[in-house]
Amino acid sequence: MLDQLRQDATAAGADNIIPMLRAWEDDWSDIPACDIAIASRSTLVGDLGDALEKLHAHARQRVYLTYLVGGHFFDPEIGALLDPAPPPLPLQLPLPDHFLVLGVLHRMGISPRVDFIETPSRLAGCENFEAFLERLAWTHGPVTGKARQRLQAWYEANPERAALGGRPMRWAFMAWSRHGN
Repeated sequence: MLDQLRQDATAAGADNIIPMLRAWEDDWSDIPACDIAIASRSTLVGDLGDALEKLHAHARQRVYLTYLVGGHFFDPEIGALLDPAPPPLPLQLPLPDHFLVLGVLHRMGISPRVDFIETPSRLAGCENFEAFLERLAWTHGPVTGKARQRLQAWYEANPERAALGGRPMRWAFMAWSRHGN
């Protein structure tokens, strides 16, 4: 992503962009403040409050953030076909939803604007069932046995739905000003 940012900046003639690679858990004390801080699809972290504090503290003007809506990276109906018996808690729970981010921001005294972005499923556009399985395996791991049979039945039952890869992904787009909303 940083290489692509550098290429795009060069192509646009922008010379005021300094990409820096840091993990959320890293020390950010050497990172200078910037006009705009952006975190896209990267804040599924152990300490969300700390991550949001870092973003907020390093932005002079605005912060933009995207976060998963619904707690699933692919259609939960497909997930149920992979393992119809729910695993023991807490694994059966979906990932944290964007409401968690809103709650943490609220505690920080921040009320962001929220909009939603819908993107095709990661499983969309597969030419055939084998390609669908291969793409699913990238996220989930190998699919075999009865789960494969259930998925193939799902895939073949509705070719239009299969081409879409199930329901689209949704992301919450949150934006706030560093000095008031």
